[in-house]
Amino acid sequence: MKKKLILAEGLTSRQKTFIEAYVRFNHDVTLACREAGYSNNASGRAVLKSGKGQDYLQELELLKAELLKKTLQYGAVESFNNLQRAQDIALKKQRMVVSKTGIYKHPDEDLTNFIKAEELKGKLAGLYKQEEEEKKPMTIMNIIRYNGKKEEVKVEKKMVKVKKKKEAE
Repeated sequence: MKKKLILAEGLTSRQKTFIEAYVRFNHDVTLACREAGYSNNASGRAVLKSGKGQDYLQELELLKAELLKKTLQYGAVESFNNLQRAQDIALKKQRMVVSKTGIYKHPDEDLTNFIKAEELKGKLAGLYKQEEEEKKPMTIMNIIRYNGKKEEVKVEKKMVKVKKKKEAE
């Protein structure tokens, strides 16, 4: 059942089209004017400044906010259930094996994605603690470059970040 917009009464169909396009195009007057068939932006701005235009615009903005609130409701439980479904799919994966005796389905579990989903579920549940980062010099690899002469040798050392776990208090 479509809700009747009370505040749209008293506006022409072109004005309604303009205001609806104005909301749909995120307050872009030029695109809304083009959609409604106005030749210049001044006509659209005049509609927005009128009392009925302002009322209709506010009503549409409220409806848009209400709709977004309903469509963007996504919580931890739904996310957890989706990750559980992803894990089930990863374990049920199969591949076809063709041999001399026929074609067989062989289990081909996707353990990488199973483990990734398990990790994400644990993070969602708050099972993992954030680690502090501490800069500490550490030699990963000595890079030796020769500049054409054996006497000249340049050694480079790289700095890396080492994560340090928080100590229990």
